[in-house]
Amino acid sequence: MQNKITQLGTVILGIALGSLLTSCGGETIKESVSLKGTDWQLVSFNRNRPIGSRPITLSFDGGIRLSGNSGCNRYGGQSYHDGKYLNLDFSAKDSDKNAAPLFSTKMYCPSPAGLMNQEREYLAQLRASRRYSVSGDSLTIRDGANTLVYKRIQP
Repeated sequence: MQNKITQLGTVILGIALGSLLTSCGGETIKESVSLKGTDWQLVSFNRNRPIGSRPITLSFDGGIRLSGNSGCNRYGGQSYHDGKYLNLDFSAKDSDKNAAPLFSTKMYCPSPAGLMNQEREYLAQLRASRRYSVSGDSLTIRDGANTLVYKRIQP
């Protein structure tokens, strides 16, 4: 009986050590990156350069507020981000019942052609995005197949 317990202990120890070594095998664990107090300018909208003369921006304050320019209009709201996941589309099902959805001013900008469509698509994609990553001075926000890439604006 003692021999079977020793063998079982050895097997369990081997499995535990194997799992530990496998989990560390060449994978770098990324430290959580906070967006608080950062400012960004959009450089790629689904692999295309944004159109228009006004840059599309995104700023996170020191708390949960965000704001920016979407090419024609200003937008703002609240965000939740934890180093990997992002929520910009708060609704009644979210835990913070006082959280507000993204809002935008309602100016019309007739030129260049397509600017208002780009703005509408940008805001919809931003609301739907759930994952982000920061690499150097680059912020990538994704909602499945769509990707927004920003460069950091230095203060």
